[in-house]
Amino acid sequence: MTPLKIRCSSLGKINTKEKGSITEKQMAELDSLRDMAKAGLLTPAKQKIHDDLLAKSLKEPELAQTAKSYLIELYSENNFGRKKDVETDAMYKGTENEYDSISMYNLVTGGLVVAEQEKKEDDYKTGTIDTRTDKIIIDIKNKEDLEGFVKEYTEFKEAQKKYPNQKDWIDSNYWCQGQGYMDLWNFDLFRLVYTLTSAPEKLLIKKVAGSIFSTLKYDYDIQKMNVNEWAMNIIQAITLPDEEIIENLRQMAYLTNIDEKDLEIVKAAKQAYLNNYFDNEAFGFIPKERRIFYIDIPRDREWMAATDKKIGGQIREYYNSIDLPLNGK
Repeated sequence: MTPLKIRCSSLGKINTKEKGSITEKQMAELDSLRDMAKAGLLTPAKQKIHDDLLAKSLKEPELAQTAKSYLIELYSENNFGRKKDVETDAMYKGTENEYDSISMYNLVTGGLVVAEQEKKEDDYKTGTIDTRTDKIIIDIKNKEDLEGFVKEYTEFKEAQKKYPNQKDWIDSNYWCQGQGYMDLWNFDLFRLVYTLTSAPEKLLIKKVAGSIFSTLKYDYDIQKMNVNEWAMNIIQAITLPDEEIIENLRQMAYLTNIDEKDLEIVKAAKQAYLNNYFDNEAFGFIPKERRIFYIDIPRDREWMAATDKKIGGQIREYYNSIDLPLNGK
């Protein structure tokens, strides 16, 4: 049997801590108490805290439920070909707009990186990167909408000021993923890039059509119309006044029998367009340089060595214990 290897994108799943495990903050406190003990400054109360934390640090941590659930998923996939096929709008947009995101990155940074997948593996993990320079591995996360992008950037700025240690505020899954990549490629820097690109055509039509459908609700026989056609016509005429768009739709007989909702439908469609498209200079334009930011993550060799050891021991041990019943037992 080939020993289990973990994808870099899933390293965060196997590194979640079970409730009761000692935290980094507690380890720092234990180190401080050790120094006090050497100087003979521990009070009885401090001595008890020292002893409790020491016992906690020496206890073999139990594998977290998140890690167990992930390993069960891997077992089903590796042994029986069962895999959850999930594609959200955000995932679709990220895949479709990969080149747009890289183009935006090059524009803002003056770089010349290209999308070129590259795969590597070692005894414990595998990783596939999308792009890199000769010194930096670059991973791009394309946010689905403006609200999500602004939220990510705002939290990033606030966390930088509040927490001196990057590990205390950055998304742990992305941090762990970057560590895996840096170890496989022997790089010292991982650049996590957040972008906000316009929705690709198929997704934009879906979003605008969804807004029309939600506005109509049950006031019209949905079977008698093609909401996607409505959406495409509104998108093509998006910069026109509402009344002109309504007249265009009337001429194509799209708005027959629902005149009272004409304006509401068009306004909802325009709002959906604004929420998902940012490159129309005549309607809702946001410059590309305002739609990208990045975080540089340095390499942590000690963490990676400990994680490799965990994969080779506790992770594989649990994975190899997973099985199906035989004859009802």
